[in-house]
Amino acid sequence: AHAAGAFLALYRASGGRRWKDRARAVVEAVVRTLVVQTDHGPALLAAPPGDAVLAAAQGGPAFASPLDGAEPSAIGTWAEVLLDWHVLAPAHGRTLPGGGARAWAERLIDHVHRLGRQAPLETATTLRLAARSPRADELLVVSGGTATERRRALAWALVRGVVALQTPTGPDAAGPETSGNGDAVPAGEHPGDGMGRDDVTAGRHSRDGSLALYLCRGSMCHAPVGHTGDLDRLTGPAGGLGGRPDSGPNGP
Repeated sequence: AHAAGAFLALYRASGGRRWKDRARAVVEAVVRTLVVQTDHGPALLAAPPGDAVLAAAQGGPAFASPLDGAEPSAIGTWAEVLLDWHVLAPAHGRTLPGGGARAWAERLIDHVHRLGRQAPLETATTLRLAARSPRADELLVVSGGTATERRRALAWALVRGVVALQTPTGPDAAGPETSGNGDAVPAGEHPGDGMGRDDVTAGRHSRDGSLALYLCRGSMCHAPVGHTGDLDRLTGPAGGLGGRPDSGPNGP
């Protein structure tokens, strides 16, 4: 979970597709090796299943803890990965167990309603995620502008619990991506498996190099604005998206 979160952080900061591909590989590995189905839905194990005799001696498999300790809990970290994946790779996120990435994440952090008041320090990660929940469908795509302007936009999103993603610049933006055998991969496909790339930045770019901020909910985005103050006017006093988004999946 921590590895997937690190790759997603690199993807959000750079827009580099290779980081998203690596995050996806980790997400799929976690689902394949650390998730088991229970009567209450998918559950995350603390470690891959081992010897069946040992597991029986322990009274069953060891499940990941929902409580923070010296580091954020595995459950909280995985829930955060799922919430980010829900907006950064929506098509793939819908294929995950538990009804999809967002539904699974919300089920994982549901214990905060029972434990949050009694143990706020041990549930700090899930308390933070629960506060994010009303904005779990929102995405800010940051394109163009100066480095200072982009950092200001990313800080705006961080404070408000909105997932933000920079469009790629420099080496990350150069040339088509290739598959493992060096062949170019058509836009919209995932190297090696032919599945959709879930490119949430498609059509959401600066047209003249100036700062363009696309505030989106699901596949719908407002027309781009050029300043974080304009984002405040779009979200309204309640903090959520105000008005009706103006654009479809590929921007205005």
